[in-house]
Amino acid sequence: DSTFLVDGGWYGVNDPDNPPAEGAVADFVIEGAAGAESQEFDFDRVEIRFATLDPGGVRADGIRIPALRLVVRARIRRLIIRRSIVGPIIVTREENPDDPSVVDELLVCESIVDAGETADHLAISNPFGTVVLEGSTILGDVAAAILEASDSIVDGRVRVVNNQAGCFRFSASEPGEGVRLPPRYRDVFEPIARSTFNSTRFGDPQYAQLSIVAPESISRGAENGSEMGVFSHLQTAIRLESVRAKVNEFGPVGLLAQYLFEGEIEAGSLVRFGPPQPVPEPGV
Repeated sequence: DSTFLVDGGWYGVNDPDNPPAEGAVADFVIEGAAGAESQEFDFDRVEIRFATLDPGGVRADGIRIPALRLVVRARIRRLIIRRSIVGPIIVTREENPDDPSVVDELLVCESIVDAGETADHLAISNPFGTVVLEGSTILGDVAAAILEASDSIVDGRVRVVNNQAGCFRFSASEPGEGVRLPPRYRDVFEPIARSTFNSTRFGDPQYAQLSIVAPESISRGAENGSEMGVFSHLQTAIRLESVRAKVNEFGPVGLLAQYLFEGEIEAGSLVRFGPPQPVPEPGV
């Protein structure tokens, strides 16, 4: 019925005998049928949900894993990424003006799109269609014809073709060369420090989570007063304020409550830099 669904699972490339170079990528390709009419859609809906397309990195033993890109060479009416972790999403025409490949609407909902291991750091490219971001974290640049973003973090630059359509609301992005945003509303437009996240390394327990030193404009910047990004739906900031209100109301007189957050006891920055270092054997 012209639909394609990926429901669960982990997908990636792992060949220890042929380790890739830094910045190398592998492609998960969605292609249209040969000889199809350019006016018709190959797929009415493609959905990837509760799944992982490995964004790449370094294994615990030091072997590098290439990022797995989702490459579209077809006409898709609606492409949905829901509660998933994926590498870059690229809609390409391979520099061929006769190639009709397009995603009419690309929806990324409560997901992470990570282009940190690629050379160009391009996370989403849909130059002839609409991109919709809802409560998601994008680690890389976004390029689209039209962009509609809510409660999301783009740790990179945004470039849209039509800056009179769409909206960038209750979301964060970075300034830089070539930036072209849609109409903005209560957004954050400033450099995003690496310390904003506990970790940007795929596989870490606190991957893509906001740190305790994240600016309040981001940690409380969502429409409902919660944090921006993929964990916005947890409403952590709102729930913490509720706990504080109750403790202050019923706590013993003269005592102050101290709140300890997981990861806070670690020395120095919580951000992971580079591959993990091997643990030396006892006595070495």
